[in-house]
Amino acid sequence: MEIIKYKVDPVELTYEIKLSQGKGFLTKRAEFLIIQMTKNLMTMKHNQFKNKEDAEDCEMTALWSGLRSYSTADLSFGRGAFSYISENIKRGIYYYFSVETKSKYYNKNISLSNLNFG
Repeated sequence: MEIIKYKVDPVELTYEIKLSQGKGFLTKRAEFLIIQMTKNLMTMKHNQFKNKEDAEDCEMTALWSGLRSYSTADLSFGRGAFSYISENIKRGIYYYFSVETKSKYYNKNISLSNLNFG
């Protein structure tokens, strides 16, 4: 999969999010911008995964976190929707690293027969 860099304009993203909040659903352009933000943030993290499937899982978790956060975005301060959505995407990446990878690779079954009571 070739990664195409597209610089997301914060003013355009804020406009699309405000438009989406008014309509009640996410517009296609806003979806495209959030997807591009996720791809741009994930390019820095691709070398930290054990395999390609983990990288794709993390990207989808971050994308889901960014896409569902549009309705609660507060556009009154900061850089508008850009900082809010990028923070939610980063939190999705952190969630994958902290929860999903631990349960996938460090899941150890503990039973009473394995405990040392000595």
